[in-house]
Amino acid sequence: MSLEETEELGDTVVEVDGIRFVLDPQALKWAEGATVDYRQSIFGKGFTVKTSHGGNC
Repeated sequence: MSLEETEELGDTVVEVDGIRFVLDPQALKWAEGATVDYRQSIFGKGFTVKTSHGGNC
């Protein structure tokens, strides 16, 4: 997974609660049914992605 500055031809744009996600065709397969959570604790902060395929990203 990486962050890109621009959209490419074939990307899918999904907006949820004002947050815009741009997914390429390969990432879209893994994103179906996934949940994104932002966590902050004494150990740090960041996003967690849980996929419906049983894995975490």
